[in-house]
Amino acid sequence: MIQFEPLISWPWAYLFILLIACILGIQLYWIYRSKDSSLKKWVKTVLNSLFFLALIAFILQPSWRYSNPGNGLLLYSEDVSKEQIRFWKDSLNLKKELKINTYHGEPGPIYLLGADFSRLDLLKFSGEKVNWIPFSDHQGLSFLNWKAILKQGENQMIYGYLNVRDSAHLKLIQGEEVLAEQHLKNGKAEFKLEFPVQLIGRNELDFLVNDTLKGKIRFYSTAPSPVQYSLKFGFPDPELRFLSQYLTQTGQSVSEEIKVSKSAFIQSGARNSDAVQFLIIDPSQLEKQEVKAAIEAGAAVLLLNLNDVQSEVKRINSALNTDFEAERLSSESSRELEEELYAAPFEWKAKPAQIRNFGNSLAVQRVGNAKVGVSLLGQTFPIKLAGDSLRYRKIWSEILGALLPEEPASVVLEAPVFQGGTAGLTLNQERFDQDFARVGSDTLYSRPSLVNPFSKAVELISPDSGWVSLGDTLEYYAYGREEWLGVFRTKLFADFLKQNQNASSISSEAKSGQKPSDWIWYALLLVLLTLLWVEPKILD
Repeated sequence: MIQFEPLISWPWAYLFILLIACILGIQLYWIYRSKDSSLKKWVKTVLNSLFFLALIAFILQPSWRYSNPGNGLLLYSEDVSKEQIRFWKDSLNLKKELKINTYHGEPGPIYLLGADFSRLDLLKFSGEKVNWIPFSDHQGLSFLNWKAILKQGENQMIYGYLNVRDSAHLKLIQGEEVLAEQHLKNGKAEFKLEFPVQLIGRNELDFLVNDTLKGKIRFYSTAPSPVQYSLKFGFPDPELRFLSQYLTQTGQSVSEEIKVSKSAFIQSGARNSDAVQFLIIDPSQLEKQEVKAAIEAGAAVLLLNLNDVQSEVKRINSALNTDFEAERLSSESSRELEEELYAAPFEWKAKPAQIRNFGNSLAVQRVGNAKVGVSLLGQTFPIKLAGDSLRYRKIWSEILGALLPEEPASVVLEAPVFQGGTAGLTLNQERFDQDFARVGSDTLYSRPSLVNPFSKAVELISPDSGWVSLGDTLEYYAYGREEWLGVFRTKLFADFLKQNQNASSISSEAKSGQKPSDWIWYALLLVLLTLLWVEPKILD
C-alpha cells in the first residue's frame, strides 16, 4: 500500500500539483500544435510528462507499506497468552517464537511481545534491531503521572490510562475524604483526577478502582509564598464577605475595597507589598490602572459576578488582552452543576492555552507572566451556610489553586519515580549559587538548559525505595519495583526505546514502510532535465 507524506502541508501541496498540471497541459498543447514530426512530438510528450510527474511525486513523498518478512523472531514474556502469540506470529508472518529467558542472540529482526521484561532482559538487545509490541492485559494501568513536589493550594492532577473491561469507577481518598473521582467506560480510557493540595509535607492517597485499592499516590507539598488577596467590587455582596472571611481564616493577607455609593468606599485590611498579588474583582474594575499594572507585574486576576456574560467577556478580552469566548447553553437563568452549586447558562469554548473547570464554568488563561480567570459560577456562600464548610473550602481551593502565580523558584519532578530507575529533576530560579544538587546522601551535578538560562536539569537514580530527601527542605517518594507494576514495566521499556536507537514501538497493523531517499529524487529530476535539454539537439 502506498502512503504520502508531502514536504509541505496538504493545501499547499494541492495548490502546487494543480499549478504543475496546468503548466503540463499548456506544454502538451504547444507540442501538439507545433509542426514537429510525430516522433519528436511523442518524445517531447513522454519527457515532459515524466518530468512533471516526478516533480509531483517528489512533493508528495510516497512511501510503500508492506507486511514484515517472515525471517524475524518473536520473543514473548510470561504474561502473554498462547492466543496472543499465535495472533502476532501470523500477523507478522514470523516462523519462530521464543520465551524471553531462552533467547541467546539469534539473528534477525526481533519483535518483543508483552511487558514482563527485566532490565537484564533488555540489555541483551543493546544495538539490535528491536520492535516492541505494547501488550495490554485489559485490566491494568498502562500509564500514570502526577507531580512529585508542589505547593500547598496548588492543583494536583493524576493523569493516566486504564484498560477497562466493562466500566470502572475511580476514587482518590485521603483519610476519610474523597478528593476526586471519575467514571470510565469500556476500552483503553484516559482519566484525569484533579484536586487542590491541602496538607503540607508528605501526602499519601489511596487510588481505588471499583472500591479495590490499586496503589498509593505519594507526593510532597511545601508551604506557598505569602499571597496578598485584594478584593475590589463595585457594590456590597454576601459572596464577597464570606470569601474574605474564608481567606482570613486560612491565614491569608486580605484587603478589601467596596463601593457603596457614587463617592463612598469601604476599605479594610492591610496590604503586603512584598507578597504575591492576587486580585479578585468584578467587571466594574476592569478599566482601572491598578488591574493593568497587576497584569504587567505577573499577578493573578479573578473576575466574578458577571451579569451580561457575552458583552462583559468582550470587555474583559479588550481590557486584559485575553481570548475568552462563552457560548449560551439554554434560555434558563442558570444551570445546576451539582447540588446547590449553580452557574450562568453558558460554558467556555475550548481555546489553546486555556484551562477549564467546574463544567466549563471557570476558564483560566495566561497573559505574559500573569494568569487571568473568569468564573461563571453563581453564589457559593449558601453551601457554607448549610453547614458544609468542607465542600465550600474545596470549591474555593480549586478555583484559587488554578490561578496561583508561579513561584520565583520551583522544582519540577514527575512521579512515579521508581527504585533503580532514572527520573528528570528540573530546577527553576533566577540565580544559581552552585552547580550541583544534594539528593539523599549523594551530590548530583546539574546541566544548564540550552534554551532557558533560569533552568537546570538533574538526572536522578534512586538506589532505594521510600522517601528520599532533596536538599534541606524537600522530599520525594521512590517506589519499589512491585508497586505500580504495569506502569513500571511500561516506563522501563520507554527508557530502553529512548536509549536504543535501533528500537521502536509498532502498532497492531504489523506493517513496515520504505521511502525513497531524497537523493534519488534529485538524481531523477536532474536526468530528466538533462534529457529535455539534450532532446532538441539530437532530434533536430
